[in-house]
Amino acid sequence: MFLSEDVCKAIFKEYGIPIPEGRVARNLASLTKSFNYLSRPAVLKALVNSGGRGKMGGIFFVDNLDDAAIQGKHLFSLHLANQAVRAVLVEERLFPKEELYLAVTIDPYESKPVILFSLEGGINVEEAEYKLERLYFDPLKPIKDADLLRFARDCSVPAKYSGQIASLMKKIERIFFDYDALTVEINPLVITADNNIIAADAKIIIDDSALYRHKTLDLPETHSSLHPLESEAQKAGLSLVIINDGGEIGLLCGGAGLGMATMDTLAYYNGKTANFLDTGGGLSEEKMATALQIVLSIPQIKGVLINVFGGINNCLYMARGIVKTINDEKYHKANLPIVVKMQGHFQEEGWAMLEKLESVTLIKEGCIDDAVEAVLSLVSKND
Repeated sequence: MFLSEDVCKAIFKEYGIPIPEGRVARNLASLTKSFNYLSRPAVLKALVNSGGRGKMGGIFFVDNLDDAAIQGKHLFSLHLANQAVRAVLVEERLFPKEELYLAVTIDPYESKPVILFSLEGGINVEEAEYKLERLYFDPLKPIKDADLLRFARDCSVPAKYSGQIASLMKKIERIFFDYDALTVEINPLVITADNNIIAADAKIIIDDSALYRHKTLDLPETHSSLHPLESEAQKAGLSLVIINDGGEIGLLCGGAGLGMATMDTLAYYNGKTANFLDTGGGLSEEKMATALQIVLSIPQIKGVLINVFGGINNCLYMARGIVKTINDEKYHKANLPIVVKMQGHFQEEGWAMLEKLESVTLIKEGCIDDAVEAVLSLVSKND
C-alpha cells in the first residue's frame, strides 16, 4: 500500500526526521484557514497515493491567500492517478540551497535491501539513476553507525552534514523494517539556507501482505489507492484487481496461476477481461458468494467466467455460494451469461446444484478453451 504524504510525514516525525510545518485540509475553507495559520509562502499538495504528483499538476506554490484559494479550489476538482483529490496538504514552502535524494528499498536483482543516496535529488532523479550511490546490507544484521558515516563520506557529503545524513539513513532503515516497507523515500531531502536538513517530501510503500500487522496506522478511505471493489475484496480475504481497459468479461478463478492462464486464453480468443479475482484456498460458501457478488458489481461486464478447481476447495461449497448469489435479487442481472467450469472434490454434488440454474452454463469436461469460447459466444449472441 502506498501511504499518502501526510501519513508518511507523521511517521517521519515519530522517528525524529525533520519535516516542514503543515496541516491537512479536506475542504476549501479548511485550506484557506491552514494557509492563514502558516502566515508565509506555502506549497499545496494533493494527497493521492501516487508518485509524480508535480508532473500531474497536483502541486502548487502560493504566496498569498487569493492564490491559495484559487489553486486550492482547482486541486479539489482534480482526479489524479484515478483518484479524486479529497485532501490537500498545506505546508510551509522551503527554499532549498541543495536538494538530495535518500531512500531504502529492495533491489530485485540482488535480492537485498539497499540504501540509495544522491547529491542530486528532485523531480527528475529517476533520469539520473547512474548517479545513485548504493549501500547493500544484511536484513538480519543492524547497520553499524560507522558504516553509515563512511558511506555518507564516500558519497561526497560535506563533512558538516555527513553525521546528520548518516543519522537519517539509520532512521529510514528502521522505518523500513518496523513498517514492513517495500520502499521508504525522501525526495527531495532539502538543505536550507540556514543549513537545516528537512524531508520536503515523503514516500512509504508498505507490503500489502503485512498490513494486518499495522492496524494502528491512520488509513481512512481517502488514503486508499484501491478501487472500492478491491477494498471490499481485500476485507473478504480475496485478491481482486480491476482492469481499466474496457473489459467485458468478469473473471473469478480459484488460484492465481489458473486465473492468469484463463486471462491469457481469453486474450487469445480476443476477449477482454474486466478484472482478475483469485479466491484463494479454504473457500467457504459465504466467501464464494461474496466473490461472485463483487464480480457482478463491476458495471461494464457482459458475461462472467468462473474457473475453479476443487483441490483444497470443495466444489459443493463453491456451488452453494454461486447459487446463493444468483438467487439474490440484489445481484440479478437479466440475460447476463455465467459460465462455470468446475472440477474436483465433490464435483458431482456441485454440478447437480448448478444444473438447476437457467442462467448458468456448466462446463464439466474439457479445457479452459471450452469455457472461454462458451462465454464469448453467449456474450456475442446478447450483443
